[in-house]
Amino acid sequence: MEPFKIPGFPAVVYNLGEYSDFLEPFCDILLEGNGERFTLGPDGEKDKFDIWEVDDFNVAMVAAAFDDVVLSFADEVHPLFKGKGKNYFLEKDAWLNGPTSWQGTRIHRHWEPFLKASDIGDIVTVFYPEVPTGLSVDNGALHFYAEAEHGHLDHVWLPEDLESKFHYVPEKYDLIVFTTDTWHRARPFRGQRFSLATDVKLIEG
Repeated sequence: MEPFKIPGFPAVVYNLGEYSDFLEPFCDILLEGNGERFTLGPDGEKDKFDIWEVDDFNVAMVAAAFDDVVLSFADEVHPLFKGKGKNYFLEKDAWLNGPTSWQGTRIHRHWEPFLKASDIGDIVTVFYPEVPTGLSVDNGALHFYAEAEHGHLDHVWLPEDLESKFHYVPEKYDLIVFTTDTWHRARPFRGQRFSLATDVKLIEG
């Protein structure tokens, strides 16, 4: 699948099915025990482990594939990094959204007040290790929202009844990449649904 540019947004969908030899065992690690080890709970970071800290060959291979996608996105799409080359160190913080996770189901961005200023990254990735049947525009899709009228930096929340400008129904092994200031939400899903989110900060080497 060729990368799909989300119309009107600094966001791109990459399907990584060609890396299934590494993705399958990676997803087994990620989802073992219903993903509890890596899931972001109601208390935020407490007792949550980062998948990218796991010492495993398949995790390392998937991390390398993800990093390559992120660097391509930065050089080809990101308004702050486009055309500036790929000489960056990637600092990452990841968490798994499980069936009971709620944080991503309201309209938000990976910005203050959701993150401390020092923790704000440059790029967000969302990976779908498996996709159950029944996903639709109103059930588990990822929605994108236009900036607020007076500029997105002036707003903490957007109205929950705001109509999205674009939605995408994910497929297995999709990696969706966008800028941290992009307003988005995952529609609540009825059933088993997992997504791995990662905040990425680009640090010049």
